[in-house]
Amino acid sequence: MRRNQLITAIIAEMDRIWGEDGFDGTHDDYQWLQQNYGISEENDVLWQLILEYDANELSDEDLEDQELMGFLEDKKAVRQFLECHLKSYRNAFTISPKRKCLVDETSQDSALQYPRPSLVTDEDWIRAKRQTGTYPPRSERGGKWLIFVPIENLDGTWEKIRIATERGELGASSKVATAKPNKNAVTNNQKVICIYTYDWTDLEDVMKIRDQLRQLGITWKIPYKSDEDTNAGKYANRGSGKMSKYYE
Repeated sequence: MRRNQLITAIIAEMDRIWGEDGFDGTHDDYQWLQQNYGISEENDVLWQLILEYDANELSDEDLEDQELMGFLEDKKAVRQFLECHLKSYRNAFTISPKRKCLVDETSQDSALQYPRPSLVTDEDWIRAKRQTGTYPPRSERGGKWLIFVPIENLDGTWEKIRIATERGELGASSKVATAKPNKNAVTNNQKVICIYTYDWTDLEDVMKIRDQLRQLGITWKIPYKSDEDTNAGKYANRGSGKMSKYYE
């Protein structure tokens, strides 16, 4: 990613975790951030200084700090820091308790715009569609990567997938199973997120999306299932056996 793309991605992660007004920079906030994402107060301050430098808003004291200015003017060093900072944010899925409270207190319209799958019981799926760029239309050989997520991580994981889908970083669409019981589920302790690709035989595209999922923190092996198998009613809990086109 370019520098501006890294910054945009970090801001999106922070919004996912904290919400628009959730992070206050208090001792408790920094303690929670360190425990859940391994990001120290010092790293967060440095991140803010990078933003201030780009906006020409550094204080006189910071401008006189030769060590700080040496870092800020070193494009390679700043890029490496941003890459590491983004990786830290993408290594976990936990949402701040503050954001959960803010979501619960939002208006009905806001709640409907970005519903939390763990709280939805009247619909089977929540869907997200690409809003940026283009992607080939789904063919008869379409399929999807399947991410099985523990209930406690469902909302945070889906928020990452939703944002990435809408930003055009994955395929054309994604969907997540809600808290509503599903007869095809293997267990009630996990829910599935589907990331669709247009053609399972286009290995380059399929693996490109898999690599992007790794960047989002989905580093464990996940299966890929064709739409043809789904439409044929082949599910693990029905004894259909191995169905994965890929397992990466």
